[in-house]
Amino acid sequence: MKKTTINIIIIFLFLIFNSCSFWKQFGNEEISYTLSTNPLEMHANKISVEIDITFPPKTFHKKSYLVIYPYLAANNSDIIIKLNTITLQGEKVKDNCVIIPYKSGGSYTYKDTLDYQPDFRNSKLKITVYAQKANSLTPVVVNDFEIATGIITTPELITEGLKIDNGEKILRTIETHVSRPASFSEKITLNLYYPFYKSELTVKEQNKQEIETFVNECKAIQDDQYKEIIEYNMIAYTAPNERDSMLMNELEECINNRQQNAQNFIVKKLTKAGVKDVSDVNFLIKIPFFDDMASFTQAIQESEMEQDEKDMILKIISIHRDPERRENELKNFANVYSELINKVYPKLSKVEIQIVYKTKPKTTQELISLGKIKSSKISQTELFYAAQSAENTDKEIIYKNYIKLYPNDWKAYNNLATYYIYENKISEAENHLRKAENIVQNNATILNNYGVLFYSKGNIVKAEKYFNKAKAINDNNDIGYNLGVLQIQQAKYSKAIVSFGVANSFNKALAQLLAGMNEEAKITLDNVKSQGAYYYYLHAIIAARNSEQEKVFENLTKVVLIDKTIEDYAKNDIEFRQYFENAEFQEIVK
Repeated sequence: MKKTTINIIIIFLFLIFNSCSFWKQFGNEEISYTLSTNPLEMHANKISVEIDITFPPKTFHKKSYLVIYPYLAANNSDIIIKLNTITLQGEKVKDNCVIIPYKSGGSYTYKDTLDYQPDFRNSKLKITVYAQKANSLTPVVVNDFEIATGIITTPELITEGLKIDNGEKILRTIETHVSRPASFSEKITLNLYYPFYKSELTVKEQNKQEIETFVNECKAIQDDQYKEIIEYNMIAYTAPNERDSMLMNELEECINNRQQNAQNFIVKKLTKAGVKDVSDVNFLIKIPFFDDMASFTQAIQESEMEQDEKDMILKIISIHRDPERRENELKNFANVYSELINKVYPKLSKVEIQIVYKTKPKTTQELISLGKIKSSKISQTELFYAAQSAENTDKEIIYKNYIKLYPNDWKAYNNLATYYIYENKISEAENHLRKAENIVQNNATILNNYGVLFYSKGNIVKAEKYFNKAKAINDNNDIGYNLGVLQIQQAKYSKAIVSFGVANSFNKALAQLLAGMNEEAKITLDNVKSQGAYYYYLHAIIAARNSEQEKVFENLTKVVLIDKTIEDYAKNDIEFRQYFENAEFQEIVK
């Protein structure tokens, strides 16, 4: 803003001193008061006042005081804000004030800073000047004048910018999301074991609990409206010693009989449990036998053999892919092979039954309903999706249900914390962020949300610390945006522009405008998708700074059409001071 100089001819009244000759030494010279910024401006919620006071030669009497008393007076009330006073003295006064020489004259630069108060947005900066003779106890007002009108408070639009950019007057929290669950297939399995070279099922080899669990799961799947059985698979396996000892036709007959007996057994069990349609053989797909190397390796690792024996067997298995050569090689180690026959191979003589089912997609509302009252009946992904999709207290309920089932997932604690931040439940938010941080450290998402939390508590210093930590780990747009907002509030406009990065936002445009980059601000604002009354208001300010009257009125007209309550704010906005007397402006903001 331009500097303003106000020239004041100080008329020292006869009543102050005993003779007119005392005043003649001041003469009729002008004493100038130059305000460095006029109008005043608010930055970082502070108003800086700097006044250069110049006294021409032979103006300041050698035996006098001059007391300069600036104050801010609200236009719509009698309240004032007193600034610091400064006392100047003549060169023959025995005191410790700033001395202004009589013969050469002199100058003094007055500086003060005051906190911005919204009641003084529409105000005047005034100065009262008192003169006092060194040997007198009575100061007298020799002048009282206005030096500036109004305060530019454009930085306070940052709050409206948060609403335009984020939908809420809050910084950007970061949540983790999952995609809407689609249909997927899963399977349950059961192993039925057989004595070597036999195809009859016997009770001795079976695990009764595993059979019961399998049957119950199959019945639950069929009864679940969101699941559908699509395949019954049967895979027959033989132990290596069986293939080594039986002729091929004997082996094939044994396998076929094992499959048939397994089918008969499981159909009987499932039918008795109420599972439908399993008696139809078309539902069973028989898959020819082959080596179950995964089970072979697992059985060896779970056996009670010494570790060096396990390592040797596993090495032989890895080297010899041919079953016959592998078996012959193992037989060379009699003690080990005996352990295989007694403890490992019985687990390979089996038929594996698989029931494959698919899930049916649920609507978002169905998932939310299930997440509230039957959270254990849906998958982990479905439950998380339900929580992130729910609103209000439903979100809180489902996240809590999720945490009960999956207490080691930091993402749920983090997302619930962001919910509490928006609900202004700060202690609950901090508690859940702490739990998330206990699970995973140095996480940019959690650190960012800590920053938002401390910002909500009014602790800007701590908020900035967390945003900087998060940015050092993951320099994403949301973290940069939050840091940029804090930097605007600290009047670090150039740094804020850097923090906002390439993403367009209202507050990035605001930072550019406050940094004097009018054209860049306009380009950024033009590319902001979310609009509203203050979107056009900022456009109007940019136009005013560019002296584009038509665009000022065009944008202000849009502002009041969207939100008529902004009229009073606009009519007292010093950004539009050159239009205060314009009839068209007055008509728009009437």
